[in-house]
This record gives sequence, structure tokens and C-alpha cells, in this order.
Amino acid sequence: MINDENLVHATRSSSRKRPPAAHPHQHPSKRVALGELTNSLNVPAAEWTRNSGCQANDSKCQVEESDSFMAESTQDDSYTGTQEEKEKNPSNAELNILSTQISELAGCSHSSSMYQHLRSLEIEEKRRCSPNYMNSVQRDISVHMREILVDWLVEVTEEYRFCPDTLYLSVSYLDRFLSSQAWSRNKLQLLGVTCLLIASKYEEISPLRVEDCCYITDNTYTMEEIMDMEKDVLKFLNYEISAPTTKTFLRQVCKRRQIFRKAAHKNCTVWQPIYAATPFLMFVSISFFSFHPISTDPELHLLPFQSHDWRIESLSCFLAEQGLLDYGCLRFLPSVIAASAIFLSRLTIQTDKHPWSVALQSCSGYRPSDLKECVLALHDLQLNRKESSLQAVREKYSQQKFENVATLTPPSEVPAALLLDYCDR
Repeated sequence: MINDENLVHATRSSSRKRPPAAHPHQHPSKRVALGELTNSLNVPAAEWTRNSGCQANDSKCQVEESDSFMAESTQDDSYTGTQEEKEKNPSNAELNILSTQISELAGCSHSSSMYQHLRSLEIEEKRRCSPNYMNSVQRDISVHMREILVDWLVEVTEEYRFCPDTLYLSVSYLDRFLSSQAWSRNKLQLLGVTCLLIASKYEEISPLRVEDCCYITDNTYTMEEIMDMEKDVLKFLNYEISAPTTKTFLRQVCKRRQIFRKAAHKNCTVWQPIYAATPFLMFVSISFFSFHPISTDPELHLLPFQSHDWRIESLSCFLAEQGLLDYGCLRFLPSVIAASAIFLSRLTIQTDKHPWSVALQSCSGYRPSDLKECVLALHDLQLNRKESSLQAVREKYSQQKFENVATLTPPSEVPAALLLDYCDR
């Protein structure tokens, strides 16, 4: 990276994935089947002793026991019991319903506890970057250089089909490292690809290899340089590579609202399919519809996980990644960006409804006034008022699999009345 304009040497063609090396076929060694081992542990000692008298080539014992077991099973299945016994002893279906209700109540409590824990983690100093490190720490790199690098990381993660969390963690490592150490522009891409390498090892089933990092950077850096850089980044992070990101909070708000809505919609009259909450599981949702009850009460239609959940979630992800690209959004907490992205997505798609609600406020922990500054910042990014030439995120979310949400036109202005708290309306 010699200058500002040619910061990232690798282009789309250079970020193509190399075919993985073929591994020699290995025949598994013969061993005891896990099922046989598990079943043998459940047999009583007396039964085990009795069965041990049967020889391996003598199947008479096995046949007699099998016939006896089948006869007992048939008698159990055919016996239904009296009505009085049924009332005293609930059926399996009733027990399953009771178990589900208990699990839902526990899920609400656990979800709230996990969300509060994530909120406490995101404000820890070691997991946050400085919002003005370009002015206070860096001397050789600029805001535009960082944006070019993050735009390139978006291209690479899309080309390798990595999950969104890998991208968010990569940028988190990058900003945290640059917040404390002055860095040279010539090694900025080395730092970026190394952060991607670490994040992929943490998140992906098939992570990047060091030779892949050399390949996607057009062999600008050697394997030794990348491995040394990996050691330096991990040492700086103190090997604490887990951190809540905007994607984490987007997922948590979706999950919490679904739990609360399911508990509130017990007496429903309309059923409709709810698609998967993550983009990479969309194909599972299309193949196997998961039906959830939807109330006919219009006041309960408060969150975008109904008829057009997928579009609103995709638009929320698009806005969140736009915020990831923008250096100015470093001043906002990840949870604030996630809530603001949902707010703006609902404003763009559900134009006939208020973009926020009591339910969303309860799930996210934020009032509309808390989100005002971030919503306006994301709105400017959505309209591209800065006229940025970096288009990786827009091209990604202009695809059909994301419902072309990047092409949606939001309102030219966010009405100030929508950003007032409920008590001020």
C-alpha cells in the first residue's frame, strides 16, 4: 500500500478462493460402535451377567428376548387405561406442551440475562476502540485508507462465503489494534488480512489458511510476515478474541422479540411462515417452513418478523455494514447501531407504521431519543450523501438473495416526531 488510492493491491479477481488441496483418503480404524457402547452401559448388572452366558454363535437367547420384549411392547401400546387413569396421568402430548411452556418462560429470562451480559461486555474498555484514533494515534494512515481496507474485507468475506460475524470481528480487531499503535500504510493490508485470518479461525468451520492470505493479497506479504503479524495481534488482544458486535445484537433483538411474541400470541387465529433469522439459513427456511402463530391484533404487529421479516432484516444488515465501513460510526456502541438499523429499516419498508414500539424498546433497551444521532448517521449513509465511491456493501445487498434492499429508497428526511419518546408524543 504505497499511497492512498492504491491502498489495497488485491482486486476482486485476486480475492477468488483457491481450490483446496486434496487430502489423501484415510480408512477409519475398526472400533466399537458408539451405539453399542452406550446401550451396554444401560444394561443392569444381573442382565449383563445373564446375557454373557449366551455364545456369539447362539442366537436363541437373543431371539427369545426379542420376542418377549415385542410382546411386552405390544401389550403396553394396546392398553389405554380408564378415563380416571388418564386424568390422573397426563399423556405425553400434555407433558410436552407443559414442558414447552416452561421452556418459553425460562427462555425469556435467559434471553434477557444474556442480552444484559452482552451489553456489559460491549462497554468494557478492552473490547472497544477509540472513536478518534486517526487523530490521536495514527500519523501515516487516513480515514479513507481504513474505508478502502474494510471495503476490501467485505469483498473477501463475500467471495469466501464467510458468515457476517467473521467480518465484524475482523474490523473490531483492526480498529482496536490501530487505537493503540501507530501503523504504517505499507503494512495496513497486512494487518487487515491477519485480522481476517484470526476471525475466520474463531468463527468458521473452514477458516483461511496462511497461504490463502498470501494469495488474496497478490503475494504482497510472505507467509512468515503474516504469521508474525498474527502473533502480534493475538498478543495485543491478550488472546481475548471474543467480542459482541453489531451483528450479535441484531441477532439477539430478533431472538428476544420472537420469544416474547410467541408467549404473547397463545390465542391466535392466523398462522404464517416465519423465515430464518440469519441470511445463511434462508435456504433451510424455504425448504422447511417453521410456522409460528401471528395475532390478528394489529397492535401486536410491532416487529418486522412477519410477512416481510426477511426484507427488514436484510436491510438492517445492510445498514449495519454501512456503519461498519464508516469511521464516524465508531463513536456508537454496537447495540445502538443494531437498534438504529432496525429503526431505519422499519421506517423504509413499513411506511404506514411507527418504526419503534414499546416491544422494541423493551427488547433493545433503547428509547427513540437514544437512537436519534445514530439513526440520522445511518440515514445519511443509506442515501450516500457523502458520495462514497466504495460500493462493495451496496453491491452485496443489491443481490436477489438479499431482496435487493440496497436499491430501496428511504424517506429523504427522518421526521423529528418519530424520534420522540412515548411520554413526549
